[in-house]
Amino acid sequence: MWKFIQFEIKYWLRTPMIWIFLFINTLLVFFAVASEKVTIGGSVGNTFRNAPYIIEQYYGVMSTVCLLMTTAFMNATAMRDFQYGMHQFIFSSPIKKRDYFFGKFFGAALVSIIPLLGISLGVLLATWLAPVLDMSPAERFGPFNLMSHVFGLINFGIPNVIISGVLLFSLAILFRSNIVSFVGAMLILVFYIASGILTEDIQKEWLANILDPFGLRPFGTMTKYLTVNEKNLNTVTLYGDLLTNRVVWLAMMLTVLYLIYVKFSFTVKNIKQKAIKETKSTAPIITNTIFTPSKAGVFSFKTFLQLLKFELKAIINNPTFIIIVSIGMILLITSLFSFSSSYGSTNYPVTYHIVHIILGSFSMFMYGFITFYTGVLVWKERDVKINEIQDSTPVNSSSLLVSKVVAMIIAIAIVLAATIVVGILAQTLHGYYRYEVDVYLKSILLIELAKYTFLIILSLLFHYLINNRYVAYFAFVAFIIINSFIWGLLEISSNMLAFGYLPNVIYSDMNGFGPFVPGTVWFIMYWTLFCPMLFFVILAFYIRGKENQFKTRITKSKISFSKNKIAVITSLLAFLVCAGYVFYNTQILNTYYSPKEMENYRVSYELKYKKFEHLTQPRFYKFNYTIAISPEERAMTATIEAWAKNRSKVTISELHFTLPQSMDSVQIDIPNAKLKLNDTKLSYRIYSLNKPLLPNDSIKIIVKTAKESKGFENEVSFTSLTQNGTFFNNSDVMPTLGYDRRYEISGKNLRIKRKLPKRNVMPNLNENDLASRANTYIGADSDWVKLHTIISTSADQTAIAPGSLVKQWKANGKNYFEYDLEQKSLNFYSFISANYQVARKKWKGIDLEVYYDTKHAVNVPNMMNSLQKALAYYTTNFGPYYHKQCRIIEFPRYASFAQAFPGTMPYGEDVGFITDLRDVTKDDIDTPFYVVAHEMGHQYWAHQVCGANMQGSEMMSEGFAQYSALMVMEKEYGKDKMKQFLEYEMNTYLSGRSGELEGENALFKTKGQQYIHYNKASVVLYYFKEMIGEEKVNLALSNIIKKFAYKNPPFPTSIDAVREFKAVTPDSLHYLIPDLFEKITLYSNRTMSAKYKKVGNEYVVTIVTTSEKLRSDAMGKETALPLSDYIDIGVFAEGKKSSTLGKPLVYKRIKLTKKDNTFTFKVKGKPSKAGIDPYNYLIDRIPDDNVKSVEE
Repeated sequence: MWKFIQFEIKYWLRTPMIWIFLFINTLLVFFAVASEKVTIGGSVGNTFRNAPYIIEQYYGVMSTVCLLMTTAFMNATAMRDFQYGMHQFIFSSPIKKRDYFFGKFFGAALVSIIPLLGISLGVLLATWLAPVLDMSPAERFGPFNLMSHVFGLINFGIPNVIISGVLLFSLAILFRSNIVSFVGAMLILVFYIASGILTEDIQKEWLANILDPFGLRPFGTMTKYLTVNEKNLNTVTLYGDLLTNRVVWLAMMLTVLYLIYVKFSFTVKNIKQKAIKETKSTAPIITNTIFTPSKAGVFSFKTFLQLLKFELKAIINNPTFIIIVSIGMILLITSLFSFSSSYGSTNYPVTYHIVHIILGSFSMFMYGFITFYTGVLVWKERDVKINEIQDSTPVNSSSLLVSKVVAMIIAIAIVLAATIVVGILAQTLHGYYRYEVDVYLKSILLIELAKYTFLIILSLLFHYLINNRYVAYFAFVAFIIINSFIWGLLEISSNMLAFGYLPNVIYSDMNGFGPFVPGTVWFIMYWTLFCPMLFFVILAFYIRGKENQFKTRITKSKISFSKNKIAVITSLLAFLVCAGYVFYNTQILNTYYSPKEMENYRVSYELKYKKFEHLTQPRFYKFNYTIAISPEERAMTATIEAWAKNRSKVTISELHFTLPQSMDSVQIDIPNAKLKLNDTKLSYRIYSLNKPLLPNDSIKIIVKTAKESKGFENEVSFTSLTQNGTFFNNSDVMPTLGYDRRYEISGKNLRIKRKLPKRNVMPNLNENDLASRANTYIGADSDWVKLHTIISTSADQTAIAPGSLVKQWKANGKNYFEYDLEQKSLNFYSFISANYQVARKKWKGIDLEVYYDTKHAVNVPNMMNSLQKALAYYTTNFGPYYHKQCRIIEFPRYASFAQAFPGTMPYGEDVGFITDLRDVTKDDIDTPFYVVAHEMGHQYWAHQVCGANMQGSEMMSEGFAQYSALMVMEKEYGKDKMKQFLEYEMNTYLSGRSGELEGENALFKTKGQQYIHYNKASVVLYYFKEMIGEEKVNLALSNIIKKFAYKNPPFPTSIDAVREFKAVTPDSLHYLIPDLFEKITLYSNRTMSAKYKKVGNEYVVTIVTTSEKLRSDAMGKETALPLSDYIDIGVFAEGKKSSTLGKPLVYKRIKLTKKDNTFTFKVKGKPSKAGIDPYNYLIDRIPDDNVKSVEE
């Protein structure tokens, strides 16, 4: 056996393929580690770029990429002796079957591992060279950790080579077919992709952990709660779900290997000659006529059609094709099994969602299909040794090549058409019958098919240029990967250079393909005209005859180019004309910033104007907007009369403005002022006042802005202005007064690289910092403002602005609307226009309105119900609602969020309008109900009480809105739903701290950290409510509103909120205040065992638990704290589902003071589950081990 292993290693080490693979892997990982602009497996965040966790993750991700390499080595090793006829000599020699079979397998496996070593090599080179080359600062790298490289191989590299290698080697040696091995590779990908679909819901993670053949899913599940400190220091060893996954797959595959070994025949089979049936034959007619081909070497359309028919049949009539497509359909059906949304809820299978799933889950399959099947088309004649016969025929090479290309395109179209059929069937089976066939056809059979066509041409180019099947395979895949990141690395954003790239297209039920059509059409044409030039290169290097030397082929290519020079020149001219037009539209008529240019812009803005950050400026207090929207032309104008007041004690002689970047033109008129500086590059202006603005004096400022769409862009940049569903806010059209720090670079690592000073995301929490408390965290140029709006739009649309609708009229073929915002509000509001249906309802004098697209009416009653229930709870517990209306307004899915403005709440069409609520009372969380309640909470938390511009303010806006929504949901759906909801919140918080970019803060110091002020706040505030009572929490919140609602500066801080919480908390529970709000406190509660014994009519239940209390720093380093906490202990009857808790038989809150505890309870009902902190109120590092099934 060892001799065969040695032979395989020596053989492959002499080939260039293994070194090419090693080089490409090294290069990919080098750039991923050295540069922020290249990622493998997701963002690194604040973790060291060479952290043990990162290295192991790279081994896992790259082993999926290297599946192609393993296929090449296994396939070639298994088939080599059969291809060259050596098997007859080997099988008849005194060689043991065991030595031959296992020697070749393990030899190929060892060779397959060598390219994976490029991962370690790339990491080591990047760690050394990145600081030297100024790609990343030295502080982004940690110390060398040998064990992370070792466990990268143990956890992923070696097992994945064996798992995939067994299947590939077995299929190759049994069927002796390249394409059958490809089927095996696709089958492995099916399991991997299917497991990824299941991880979208935390309830199905266990199944994903088993199904993933590469082990990435269990690795992700095990490490999702690791802190930055743990990722930087600790190697992930082989244990838990990852160990289970590796053992299951290795055991299964090694069993398969043994069975194949048993089945493998190590003998030369006698080929019996078939009996030939004698048939009568007639003598041939002999003639002296000489036949000469009239169209030899000339393209013949008739010949082409015959060749096309032949090539197409060779593809689609092949059982392998049917098997491959069937595997793809199984993969797709798995993806369409559910339509998970946030919090485990499901969406209706709307067509654009189905298309998104098809394009997402099926793309990897299609890349693989194109990769291998183009190779089959190129090599099939040579594989069966008939290439010389075909080469000697008088058929033109172009006919042969074009027939292959067109046959491949048709085959791809058939596969894509099948996905459409499966998509429609999925919609039907889910009880959804609004099929949008045109969306399927345009998205899949036009746009996506065009992309795949470009890749087919490219793949053929690699095969004919390289003339080595496996190197061409890998070169093609490597090109696709490099093409996806190299342009970003080079700071180039143009779709004219990234091969086959088209502008991003988002279909919306409200707006169709909207503004994306022109650019998509022209870029498809651009790449379509580029591909004929590649075709002529392929034709020039087309293999005919035995002349395979590259030097000889170059000579022949010159002849081919000369022969086809008219066609080549015509194609080139057509491409250049198209390229010129595309360039004019995307680079001259419509300019844009590349990522590097935007980065430089932000740096220059900060360096040049940071000195004006604290310059005293007047503050806006009143606005009159006159807005004219032309939706069809995607154009608008706005005239804004703004009044600003000097609220300071010093005179102001200059007005500074930061201009909105989304507008084409901005004109500012100020009486008795002259323009001092107009920095058009950095969008900054300074006006000198002829008469300084005295304290308490006001000034009127008139601003005129305009936006007009011209031609088409490289990427549609301002989707806020569109044909149906315009949605922009005041910052898009109105300049801000003074320096705007939101334009600065915020990322810590990028600031270090650009040698900028350390920057706090928000000023530190300090209630004595009156300068920061002079502004809210929403904006720095106003306090509370009054607003009046006149807005016009097309005749079929409704335009909405904040406030009450005062007047509506028609003129000049347009609709006009006048709004007045009676209650002073934050200078943060939006303007919307679309063709709407409107649902209306009155509740205690308040107009409840939902503006929605006619196709999205199904959830409107539920939203209306949530509006009413939220208002009822908030007005009862927090205080009055000061607006005269509550509006929910749908906008296109160009952004997926809901947002609260004064009295109005824009709501993305795919956020709640398509949520499937048919079974919401059974299993799903009512996401639309929750989101509406959350946004209504903002009418109090942000739009009545808005925190100061410092740490912790988002706890008072987002955190309190979360709590408010939870209370409304609890009243509507009960506490069981809250447990389910909080499981998702806990999961998101613990995962979020794992990916922290700078450092975790305590809840009352959160600063732009959504996982804290959304998700942690939900868990913390609900637990706080459970501990001190709902009435006391609401009393504290209502006191905050009474003290700070609509009040002028200084604005409140989170210290004020915590002070109110402490005032209503009993002395015995005061420890909750620092634990929940002021520090990062975690628990490690675990139920070790739960057993019962029946005594008469009762059950004696014994529960053994362990508990630890931990304090964490910003990077996740933990220290133990003494335990003296009240923690819940419960015993439960059997629930409706195995995953839910039943009726509590015993539920007690007990003060624990030691780590190990034993509890004994007598209950009357039969116990099913028991545990510590069963509802997961406490933030637990591993929340899944709190409850166990009770055993007898």
